This record gives sequence, structure tokens and C-alpha cells, in this order.
Amino acid sequence: TPTQTSFVLAGVNLIASSLTARSVRIRMLPLALLTGYITAFLLGATGKFEEIALARRWRGFRLEYSGSSVYGNVAVISVNGEKAFYENGLLSFSTGDDRFAEETAHLPLLAHTNPRRVLLIGGGPSGVLREILKHPVESVTYVELDPLIIDAARRALPEATDALVRDNRVNLIFDDGRRFVKTTHERYDVVILNLPDPLTALVNRLYSQEFFQEVDGILEANGTVSTGLSLAENFLNPEQQQLLACIHLTIGSVFENIILIPGRYTILLASHDPDLATTSAETVLDRLADSGVSTDYITEGYLPFRMDEERVTFFLSGMRQSRIRGLNTDLRPGGYLYATTAWLTRLDSKSARIIGGASAISQLWVLLPFLLLFGAVLCLVLRKVDSYAPISAAVLTTGFSEMVFQVVVIYSFQVFFGYLYYRLGLLLTSFMVGLAAGGYVMTRRSGSLHEPDRLFLKIQLGMCAYPILLAAIMLFVSRLSRSSPLPVQVQMGFALVPAVAGILGGAQFPLAARMRLRNRNSTGRVAGHLYGIDLLGSCLGAILASTLLIPTLGVLGTCFVAFAGNFSSLVLVALSNARRRRPR
Repeated sequence: TPTQTSFVLAGVNLIASSLTARSVRIRMLPLALLTGYITAFLLGATGKFEEIALARRWRGFRLEYSGSSVYGNVAVISVNGEKAFYENGLLSFSTGDDRFAEETAHLPLLAHTNPRRVLLIGGGPSGVLREILKHPVESVTYVELDPLIIDAARRALPEATDALVRDNRVNLIFDDGRRFVKTTHERYDVVILNLPDPLTALVNRLYSQEFFQEVDGILEANGTVSTGLSLAENFLNPEQQQLLACIHLTIGSVFENIILIPGRYTILLASHDPDLATTSAETVLDRLADSGVSTDYITEGYLPFRMDEERVTFFLSGMRQSRIRGLNTDLRPGGYLYATTAWLTRLDSKSARIIGGASAISQLWVLLPFLLLFGAVLCLVLRKVDSYAPISAAVLTTGFSEMVFQVVVIYSFQVFFGYLYYRLGLLLTSFMVGLAAGGYVMTRRSGSLHEPDRLFLKIQLGMCAYPILLAAIMLFVSRLSRSSPLPVQVQMGFALVPAVAGILGGAQFPLAARMRLRNRNSTGRVAGHLYGIDLLGSCLGAILASTLLIPTLGVLGTCFVAFAGNFSSLVLVALSNARRRRPR
């Protein structure tokens, strides 16, 4: 658990502090604390602390279940008899919302003339699977990524879950939904995507253009796919309009016919079947009567309002007025940004406007490094800048780029493979090993270097080449993943990509420190200065890449921003070296 991990780390640091103490008296304090930590650990204090942490996290609710797997954390809370299932802190589904369950299941099934084979991805215990089985379907393939979801459902909803899973028509498969779509040889009449909003990279990949193309490949000729978004009942704010427009246009780039059913959970039905476009509330009600299925909400008194043409036209007109920048694709996850801003409007409209405004001008960020380059070159020409300032600038852009590269690799790994939780350590370890290796080699060689300026320039040139190579790799893997699931060898190859960036950054730092040092008395000041600049760049890279650059510019555009920053530093370093070599 997180608490146990914290205890272990605290013990390791206490041991380290005792080893660095110069006197026995000072050394006894961390050893005494370490003894207390070990005693508390053995007596189960970590379990109690974990209970306190969970209680504070879910205060106001009753925590029914909490567990972790290789895919993340699953928690079940209850409020007034209803139970909500959370995956990694994101609401997956809740029980007791019969209207949601009926609409999610029956509307796509009744929009199809004769559904026989159904694929359900996610959220089966929410009641959707129960409603699907009311229809005379031949089979229902239910795909869930984390087996812990079913385990939690069996504990929280034992009778309902066991009854559904034991139905002979249900084929329960534990797999990544997108991977299953790529690998299955079956074809389906209806595909129902019962997913949370695209608030994470893991979920957003199930709303991308590439995914809908893959779903199209497993649908029958007149098959229907259904997905939905959590929006307002009758009025959409600008952020919600952007989210709906992005996903609607993304689906429309694959399927010719789309039905929009507005509401608190806006449903999108898509198909190549031209009859889908003429499906009305009367058509759905007639098919419901013929099927003999009993419903509480799909009725004559409710459905005509739900599918009212004026409400649909109102939603579509607002959607067309929104300004979006492209479709939601794997390498440019615009839906991720729009879902985040739409969600923020429920909490803080100012934050949503700030992020939305920043994303609107993000296209200009590509020019920012070149503008800074122009100003820096002008200062160099006028000799109003420290001769070693270009080295600091290079360290800054390297720190920025290193974190950008890490975010790009982690994001792309989620897109291509879906699960990241237990692979994240491998990606981070690879980067840190590269840093250590580059730093070790450069430290060993720095004393014998005769021309450190040229070597520094070569390393900076490598930092310029790396984002171009990274963009090419991601583009190649993206195209490769469209035809079939990526093999394990490609997954392992991802681990080598961060290592190369780590080697470059690890080698540059000690070399920059040697070039900046003038005398031994300034060692601490120079090291602290460079390390602070490196951390500042890393902080900016991590924040901007994850929140704005990748969602607005995409993976390729983000790599170009990193290239532009490193190229600016390269020019500055080259001009500075030339000026120092110039005879006076």
C-alpha cells in the first residue's frame, strides 16, 4: 500500500542519515527512530494509517471496497443505498440509475433492426448488462480491463453480478477494450461503449478516430456503435459544446450516419446503415413493443421528449458554433483537453477559461523559442549578456525537453498498449539509468577533455535530433498499431527510448558544470545554479506537455516545440563558442 511504501522509504532515509552522522550521539537519534518505525510496521500501524487516509479521501461517503491491481485502484462507495465504482479516482459507473442503464442498453439495440450479437465494453455491473439481456440476443461479449472490477462488484452486488455472469449468453473477457477490438475475429451487430468521459489518456484512446475505425472493422454491414458523454440536460456551455463537437466530428469521420440523443448523458449512435438516420422515437417505441421488453423509462411519455427534433437541432447548432482544432486522434488527443475543461466548469469556470484560452493561442508557442533566440542573439551581438549564459540556456531547454520526452513516451505507451500502471516503473527506470550512465561517463572523461566546447555543442546537436527521431518513432508505431496489436518486443523497445534521452541529459550536466567553473570556490554556487535551472525547465516541461502541448499540438507538434527550444540553445552555444575563439 502507499503507506507501507512510505514506511520503507522513511526507513531507508533514516539509515542513510545515521551513516552520514559524524558522532555516535547524533547517530543514535535516526537509529532510535528507525527502531520505532520497524516496531510500528510490524504491529500493523501501516494498515491503520491506510484506513485513516482512505477515510479522509472518501469522507462523507461509506467506503465499501478498495483494492489495487496491476491496472490501478478500484474503490466502491455507497450513498443512500446507491453504489459508485471508481477506477483510479475516476467515476466508472454507479448503480441505482435505472434511466441511464435503460437508455445505454435499449436505445442502440432498438436502433438496430435485428440485433443478435452484442459487444459491451465496460460498466457491465451498472445495470447495462442486465438490460441488454432482456432482449432476445444470441450472445453478449462483455469486455472489462480489470478483473478487480468484477471482484468488487461481486462483493458489493453479489446476487446481481453472479446472476449476470452465469447467463449462458454472456461471454466475460478480461482484456483491454481496444486490444480486444483489434484481435477479435468475431463480428457484431451492436457495439456499446459504456465508458467514463475522456478525462484521461487511457480512456480518451477509446474515443479516437483510430479506435472508431477499428470498431468499424468488427461491425456487420448494418451494425451500430453507441457511445456517450456526460453533458447538461438542455443547455450546453461553450466547453461542453467543444467536447461534443470534437467527438461528434471524430465519429462522423468514420461513419456516415449519426443520431444525437441529447440529455444528461448524451448518446451518439453511428452506423453505415442509412436507415439509422430515419430512426425516430416512434420507430424505437414500435420496436420495443414488438420485442416484448419491459422498461420503466423508455416509454411513450418520455422518449419523444428525449429524441425531440428541436432539442437535437439546438444541440447541433451550438456544436457547430464551437471552435475546435481538429479531430480527436491518437497522436492529437483534443477530446482529452475538451473533456478536462468541460469538467472544470462544474468546479471553477475561471480555471476552465484559462486553460481554454491558453490552448487557443498554443499554436503560437511554436514560435516562442525562435523569438527568444532572436532576442538572445541580439544581446550576444551587442555583448550585453554573460558569455556563459548560453550554457545555462542549454541546460534549461534540456531540462524542459527531457520531461517533454518522458510525457510523450508515457502518453504514447498508454495510447498504444492501454495499461500503464505496472509498466510506468520500467519507463522511468530506463530514463534514470540513462541519466546515471551519461553522467558517469562524462564525469570520468571531463578531466581529460581538451575541447569541452565542441563536445557540448555535439551533445546539444543530439538534443535537437532526438525529438525528430522520437516523432518519427511514434508515427511509425502508430501506423503499425492500426493493423494489429503491437508485439511484446515493441513494448520492450519503448523502454530504450527514454534511456537515450537520459544519456544525453546526464552527459550534458557535468560538462556544463565544468565549463561554468572558474575556480574551486564557486563549485557549490555553479552546481546549485545549473541544477535549479534544470529543475525549472523540467517543471515547465512536465506541466505544459501534459496539460496543453500534447492535447493542442499533438505528439508531433510537441516534439517540434522541444526541437525548436533545443535548436535555439544550439545556435546560442555555437555563437558563444565562436565569439570566445575570436582573437581580440
